Amino acid sequence: MTRKDRVIVYLKGEEVAGFLALVGANAPALAFENVRAERDFRNYVNRTNNCDTANIGKTVNASTLQRQAIEIIEERMGLDRLPAPLYEAATLRMNHPEATLQELAEMAEIGKSGMNHRLERLIRIAREIQHG
Repeated sequence: MTRKDRVIVYLKGEEVAGFLALVGANAPALAFENVRAERDFRNYVNRTNNCDTANIGKTVNASTLQRQAIEIIEERMGLDRLPAPLYEAATLRMNHPEATLQELAEMAEIGKSGMNHRLERLIRIAREIQHG
């Protein structure tokens, strides 16, 4: 590749480290690899934090929607009219608004999928109540 009448050699990270080692520049090769490893680690931590933040946001949004649905059911028909499994899911969610789906499922001694179905059913019931 050329730039301003000069030949430019473009190497990727591994190629740079290999070249430095090949020409006997072992200390710079190790320093270069350390910088790359630190950068990769920081990027990994940043991606993990971004993922965790997104998951927390989803959990909070889901919990809010579920609690709103449960409040509608409670106001319009009463939770005591729900089937026992739905009543349990509703009371667990209201008593543990910060809990993840997995944590709620463990409290109810059911699978995560089962708890999700119960909470989704509560949301559907609330929508039916609201929209007739």
